Amino acid sequence: MLKYLTDNYKQKYKKMIVGTSENNIPFYVKLGFDKYEKTIKNFFIDNYDEEIWDGDLQCIDMYYYSKELRKNENINNRKKLKRLYNIDGRRIVPISNEIMSKK
Repeated sequence: MLKYLTDNYKQKYKKMIVGTSENNIPFYVKLGFDKYEKTIKNFFIDNYDEEIWDGDLQCIDMYYYSKELRKNENINNRKKLKRLYNIDGRRIVPISNEIMSKK
């Protein structure tokens, strides 16, 4: 489900944020949500009438982690830009295959 969401939303958004209980942090970190954003203390206590339990751990605080959705795209774009400039910083315009085939 998360792979589907990240694949579809990376066209429009730069990052995705998830909120989770303490017990599920390792799960999200494994999926690439490795940047800690913030904690909302007593989130589950303040927003739910009943106690929320995840296994044997009571959910109290909400932890937010994020994942860069365009990380690889940004690296690829930097590589493409590097190919357009030589070491001296002068712009090199690549010749397209279409132009090459006309000669």
